Amino acid sequence: MRPRLIAVATLFLATAALADDRFHIFLTDVGYVSGGETSRSQWSGGAGLGYSHSFNDRWSASASIALERRERVITRFVAGDSIPTTHRENIDAYPVDVLAHFRFPNDSRWTPYLSGGVHYVSAPSNAFRTVYLQSLQPLPVTEFEQRQANRMSAELGAGVSLRITPRMGLQFDLKRLLHSESVQFDPLTRGSVGLSFKF
Repeated sequence: MRPRLIAVATLFLATAALADDRFHIFLTDVGYVSGGETSRSQWSGGAGLGYSHSFNDRWSASASIALERRERVITRFVAGDSIPTTHRENIDAYPVDVLAHFRFPNDSRWTPYLSGGVHYVSAPSNAFRTVYLQSLQPLPVTEFEQRQANRMSAELGAGVSLRITPRMGLQFDLKRLLHSESVQFDPLTRGSVGLSFKF
């Protein structure tokens, strides 16, 4: 019994020693919006946290969650009022990504990789799309807003990591959703830059 316990403990410790588990802090799809109707400027995009586990020098898996904030301009038509009102409002979303990565190891500090997986984001309560209805009668177009649905999509990506030290590195990547429709709270393409730590 004791030799088996020692063998299992040795195998566990060896696997843990070979594993390359890292935590990531990243910025995603960051931009700057200035001016506009309200002459107000602000940053857009998001930040997040992730965790990755390497199975060997080529394959790894990761999971991440981010807070992304985007601004949109809204024009509303209030019943009984002939003047439409226009204003800006923020849309906050919390996308979750689960990905598998295939790396191309080499002798340099730069390691390119390809990734694929699943992306999910719950639609914010203030995420609407404008719908226009045109009747067959010679009447004006009817306009109303419809709440947007949650999104789940497959995604593909590519990136490169830069090893600064054995325990710290930079990561740059670009992801593209395979969903066909772009929405204001969740764009089809996003880039990110992050810092990774090995503990």
